Amino acid sequence: MQAWIRAAIRAQLLPDKVDPTDPIFTGFPLIRRKGPKTGVAERHDEILYGPSE
Repeated sequence: MQAWIRAAIRAQLLPDKVDPTDPIFTGFPLIRRKGPKTGVAERHDEILYGPSE
């Protein structure tokens, strides 16, 4: 009985549906250009923390 109630509650609380109007699916593209990224490995700290002094 307890497992049945738990399954019913999970079915209501955790829907297994995707909302196509969710901003994560309709937002702007995160990548602005195509092709290989140059200098990312060398500039990793600068990208994350800003320019060093």
